[in-house]
This record gives sequence, C-alpha cells and structure tokens, in this order.
Amino acid sequence: MVKKQYLFIIIIISTLLVTYIGRLPRYYSSISLQNGNLKKTNDGFLFAVAIDNRYHCLAKKISKHEYTLEYINKIVRLKRCQVVRTTGLDDQFSEDIIIGYISDVLISENDIYQNISVRSNVQGCKIQEL
Repeated sequence: MVKKQYLFIIIIISTLLVTYIGRLPRYYSSISLQNGNLKKTNDGFLFAVAIDNRYHCLAKKISKHEYTLEYINKIVRLKRCQVVRTTGLDDQFSEDIIIGYISDVLISENDIYQNISVRSNVQGCKIQEL
C-alpha cells in the first residue's frame, strides 16, 4: 500500500513537471543583440559562435562591444575583418546574428590557442548583412 502511494505521488509530480516545464520563462529568451551589445549579459559571458560560418568556437564577452574567441587552434588561419556570428547551437541566441568582426589575431609560440579579439565595429571592415 505504501509503495502505491509513493508511486502515485511520483506520477503526479512528473505530470506537473512535464505540463509546466514549457511554460517556465527561459532566462535567455529576453536577451537580444543590438549594435553589438549583448543586453542583459555580464562580462565573461560565454556563447557559441562561428567565423565565416566555418569555424565554430566560444565567444567571451569582455566589454560592451568587445569579445574574445576561446579555444581556436593555431592551425586555423584567421584574418582581420572575418565575420563572427552566433550559431544558435547553445540555445542562448538565434543563429546568424553578427556580433562583430575579428579585429586582432595574436599567435604566441608558447600558447596552444590563438588570442583573437572581436569588435562590433572595426575600422576598415566592410559591414556584411545576411
């Protein structure tokens, strides 16, 4: 008898969770990208991006209009002014939102990864739209 009561309680709880989980507000649903600024995100915020829709990596917010790309292997050759867009793979932002352009590529002999800076407005880069 006791096992049936626990089973009944578990069924009710799981039904409630399944029913209301879709109605819960998503934390990132209100985040939008306007003028290179990821609103409602703190410095250090990580999200998935792609460079020229080819190389996938993580972008880290440094300041209002500046980001760094994380974990880009030295083998990948990137150039200034390449477009960086969100991928949508992490469900934090929609895909194909331009966050900026590569402004600096620094390759150190002692590091495994490249140090890449991205800015929303880089002088000399042609603005590309979808």
